[in-house]
Amino acid sequence: MTWFKVDDTLAFHAKVISAGNAAMGLWVRAGSWSAQQLTDGHVPAHMIPALGNRAQANALVRTGLWVDDDEDGYRFHQWAEEGRQPSREEVETKRREWREKKQRQRRGPSGQYETSPGESPGDTRETPSGSPAVPSRPVPTRPIDGVLSVGGSGQPSPNRHLRIAQDETGLDLD
Repeated sequence: MTWFKVDDTLAFHAKVISAGNAAMGLWVRAGSWSAQQLTDGHVPAHMIPALGNRAQANALVRTGLWVDDDEDGYRFHQWAEEGRQPSREEVETKRREWREKKQRQRRGPSGQYETSPGESPGDTRETPSGSPAVPSRPVPTRPIDGVLSVGGSGQPSPNRHLRIAQDETGLDLD
């Protein structure tokens, strides 16, 4: 995942005030999209209606936040200068380095993927019923603050606070 970085002085920069809030909404959405898609600050013309509108794009060009690009779209002014946003090459290099690091960690000191005794890589555990175990699946009747949930949602019943108040005060709230 990449991040679209925004300086903490953006809100009251003269160009931003001149462009207006609606155009800045386009600027932020387009920046996030460009960072995700690794376009190095290029926003194709066909993306403008999905992110904003032409009038907002023109306001960004007029104020100098965007440059009208010869490649049928727009380009962020100074996208990669002074480390403002990472380039596609930088992001891909970091991702490759991270994958290689994780592979080394998973192999362990022996150079082989480490497993528990009797387990092979990719081994899936099974429950006594023979179905695969899913550790992230919640237990439907898990107690929350000593009160069992209703409906298996993992959330306390809506009347929980009334029952606690009734127990504490001795009042009959029914």
